[in-house]
Amino acid sequence: MMSRKAILLGPGILLVLVALVAARENHTFEARQEEPAHAGEVQEEKGNEKEEKEEYFFPPGFKLPILKAECTVIEFKDNDRDCIGDAVDPDDDNDGLTDEQEKKLGTDPFKRDTDGDGYSDYLEVTHLTLMVPPAQYRTGNHVGANPLVPDVFLEIDYMGPKWSFLGYDHCDHKPSGEYLEDMIDRFEENGWHVFIVVDDKIPHYGEINGSTVSWLKNKYQDFPLYYHCLFADEGFNLPKHGVSWGKKDNLVVFHGVWYLFGDLIGMTLMHELGHLMIDNAWDNPKAKHLLSKPNIWKDGAHCPNDCVMNYASKMSIWDALAQWWEFDFCNPCWKALRGFSVKPL
Repeated sequence: MMSRKAILLGPGILLVLVALVAARENHTFEARQEEPAHAGEVQEEKGNEKEEKEEYFFPPGFKLPILKAECTVIEFKDNDRDCIGDAVDPDDDNDGLTDEQEKKLGTDPFKRDTDGDGYSDYLEVTHLTLMVPPAQYRTGNHVGANPLVPDVFLEIDYMGPKWSFLGYDHCDHKPSGEYLEDMIDRFEENGWHVFIVVDDKIPHYGEINGSTVSWLKNKYQDFPLYYHCLFADEGFNLPKHGVSWGKKDNLVVFHGVWYLFGDLIGMTLMHELGHLMIDNAWDNPKAKHLLSKPNIWKDGAHCPNDCVMNYASKMSIWDALAQWWEFDFCNPCWKALRGFSVKPL
């Protein structure tokens, strides 16, 4: 008859035997973490020493969960790739408006900029200078930005008159409302709303160069979310009629050249604004038509068609007169317009 002591030791001996068998079969599994899928990233080795991998013993068939250091593999629909699935994400485009708010506004919850004018839906309904611009010239009776309609905002500063021994040689360079309204009409016909603020009258400067333009813009610009336009007298080492700088979203119209010809001033303004909104054929996939006739233009920034983005010297006399009578973009240029490049405030 087995003693009570032997009976008590029996289960312990059995557990020891099971452990020995498992060790003998040597079921070894490496515990590892899945590496983030960053292309070109190589882990540096410390000297010539090979990194030792720590080993753990687990029962046969056991699988470790895959641990992710960051959200690199999306296994669900995630429009804004913030690692929160669209089904539970309150803001699927990360523009600052919740999906519920966008539903009420009628905007696209999967697009930060529903109308493609360069301003996010959030900016258009929260930023006061866009919502209620102090514009003297505007499309119809529209108060301000509409996240469902592309908008253009333009601030104009202008020089005062030039003084000579005989007095002021002509009026100051304040733009005429007539050709500003003509340009607004062109944009409205093609589905855009325009808001123009004629802002500061600044002292007269003679021939100005690019550095002077930058200095004046930094000194007088009041609306950083608008295109900035300076109406000046004449330029030095700059194009004769006007010039624009896309990276700074600003342009200059040399009013002193054209001040007796309002329509030509309107053409110059719309031409330089077009450079800012279209950019060029190399950066804008919708502007390839600017390279369609390299024998006319080779810079990828001017249009070879009957268009305000062309120059009169490159057009027939009849096309030039037509543009002078009613300046406008051609259809490909209208389709190539892009929005304002918003900068941090």
